[in-house]
Amino acid sequence: MSLFDEYEQEFTNAARLVSTKIGQFNYNNGDADAQKALESAKKGLDDARGLLKQMEVTARSLEPAARNQARPKLAQYKKTLAGLEADLQRTDRGALFTGRSNDMTSMSMDHRGRMMSTTDNLRRQGDTLTKAQNTLAETEEVALGVMDELDRNRRTINSARSKASRTANMTDKARWLVRDMNSRNTKQKVFLCFVIIGLITMVGLIIYWLSQNGNSDTNAPAPSP
Repeated sequence: MSLFDEYEQEFTNAARLVSTKIGQFNYNNGDADAQKALESAKKGLDDARGLLKQMEVTARSLEPAARNQARPKLAQYKKTLAGLEADLQRTDRGALFTGRSNDMTSMSMDHRGRMMSTTDNLRRQGDTLTKAQNTLAETEEVALGVMDELDRNRRTINSARSKASRTANMTDKARWLVRDMNSRNTKQKVFLCFVIIGLITMVGLIIYWLSQNGNSDTNAPAPSP
């Protein structure tokens, strides 16, 4: 099992725990067990956030194929976490109203309106934070896609460089062969020139020798009768 799979399993367990504790709070609403369940749900949600962050960091170090498989899981887990956060916020607000229901009956309408306004502000701030987290997650997804594209471009460039290097080596070998053939051709021409000159010299010497022998035979005295 890879490190990503371990974080995934721990996140699933934490999310299941949060959902279970929220259900326990709703069932035991108002007693001590409900408050304990709410605190456990909050702690489990914090653990789930940390585990999801670890999964995102680990996914960046995976191979491209495994990283592509992890992306849909991360997106789904982010939605799951956002749903649990919304459920816990509603549960927490319900606990606040339940715990203070007796006190609020004696409050003035103005004071009650201020509390509701404050609660709404907190809810809007929570929604804004959730949207910011979602935007950050989408930005990370885009960054991962850009990293994958850069990795593919790098491999393409390295492949092109390798092909260019092989082509350059083949060109150098061809040039060397051409120079070697030209050198051999020049040597052969020089050798043929020497051979031709030698043959001409030999023919000249033979002709000269024959002509000298012919003159000697002509100038020799005739024998006496």
